[in-house]
Amino acid sequence: MLVKNNFSKNFRLRNKKDFQNLKVNSKKYSSSHFRVYSKKNSSEFSRISFSVSRKCGNAVKRNNIKRILKEAFRISKYKYLGYDALVVINFNRSKEENFNSKLKDEFDKFLNFKG
Repeated sequence: MLVKNNFSKNFRLRNKKDFQNLKVNSKKYSSSHFRVYSKKNSSEFSRISFSVSRKCGNAVKRNNIKRILKEAFRISKYKYLGYDALVVINFNRSKEENFNSKLKDEFDKFLNFKG
């Protein structure tokens, strides 16, 4: 199956059942900027979702954080490993200087570690 290099709906966790399934017996990966809950799925590609609290800033800042992480996921090999993942951003660190670049660097390390 040929998959385009984009972030289509196939790569997103979308319904409540998927999120509840992910919370049960999932592996947790933590860093200073985020926490990831991941679990192997039965598909040939990974699905991911991002949770960014309002405490991280206004809608523009929250959407920018999600855009940065989606792009990192889109170009990674993790996309084809067959995992479901929920990324929860740590709002306590979101106010620090250069948060976006530090977050992207740590997220890239996570994706390369898994990939």
